[in-house]
Amino acid sequence: GSGKTHINWKSGVYVDQSGVQKQLTPEELEDLRRERNRMHAKMTRDRKKVFISSVEKAIAKLEGENQRLRDLLLKQAKHHLGSNDGSGAVTPS
Repeated sequence: GSGKTHINWKSGVYVDQSGVQKQLTPEELEDLRRERNRMHAKMTRDRKKVFISSVEKAIAKLEGENQRLRDLLLKQAKHHLGSNDGSGAVTPS
């Protein structure tokens, strides 16, 4: 055989690593289906956790960059309007 186990989910035929076939009962097949579904659901949840974590990191990075740029803009505006009296009107030189 190919060294892998295989299940035909429709017919219920199980092939082991040696290539030996066995007909599974409907109960065995249902138990295997449930276990396979549990494993797939766990992998999906784990993938989602990794994805959410990476999105949260990206958000934090972008928020930090946004704040840095806001601070820089504010600093530039204060420097540019250095002769401003705070009223919004520029005093004549």
